[in-house]
Amino acid sequence: MAKLGAAAPLRVVNEVFAAGDGAHGVQTAAYNLPNDDKVVQEKGAKRVMLKNVQEAKFKTILEPISKVVLKPDAQKDLSFDLFFTHIVAMNSATDLVRTRFKVSGRDTNPRLD
Repeated sequence: MAKLGAAAPLRVVNEVFAAGDGAHGVQTAAYNLPNDDKVVQEKGAKRVMLKNVQEAKFKTILEPISKVVLKPDAQKDLSFDLFFTHIVAMNSATDLVRTRFKVSGRDTNPRLD
């Protein structure tokens, strides 16, 4: 069994252009593919973080909301770098539920138990 994360590299990219289904509706800020556990176990997966999309959402959605819900002295703690680090950690943790472990000699993963 490969080491945790070896079969699921994390890529941070800036999206240059989106068209078709990727250009309308809610813009995705990250994705983990594929979603099929069997394929992930056999072939691996990939995690892609769209940094510029996340920064745009941070500036146009999170910052305005924070001005309403946070006290002015708490505003100084709001930062895109901290937000982005949280998103990277969350997406990395998402892959943990796809990882198989041995428990009492049997294969399992957090989704199954």
